[in-house]
Amino acid sequence: MKKHFSAGGVLVNNKHEVYLLHQIVRDEWVLPKGGIEEGEDKITAAKREIQEETGYQNIEIILQEPLYTHQYSFTHPNTGEEIDKVVTFYLFKLLDDNLKATKEMSAEHLEGKWFTLEEAMQKVTFDDLRTVLEKVQEHLSSTTQP
Repeated sequence: MKKHFSAGGVLVNNKHEVYLLHQIVRDEWVLPKGGIEEGEDKITAAKREIQEETGYQNIEIILQEPLYTHQYSFTHPNTGEEIDKVVTFYLFKLLDDNLKATKEMSAEHLEGKWFTLEEAMQKVTFDDLRTVLEKVQEHLSSTTQP
């Protein structure tokens, strides 16, 4: 079984809203994530994926330790290959809420939008993403910063 590692992130603003992406292919609201490139660590990959997929460049990591790691297996739809996937999520903040995204968002997404944590938990399709958002809520309620 092939192992695949991905990293993703939750981007929060000063109002404690989170940024979700509307994925065109499956009509789902998701968090930014993607594969870890050669020479990258997980945090660098998560930051790059947020920047590429949302268009926001002015971001900074809040927690060095992962928010959540999710492991699952699936069969690749095109190759039939069994893949064991490990996705690690980190928490990032937008440094200036007044700045707009500085470049176009990824073509694989229809739109991106800010949601309250409660709204985001209702929007996301997958339980693991709800768990990630619950971890964000726990962190934000225990600290004064995003």
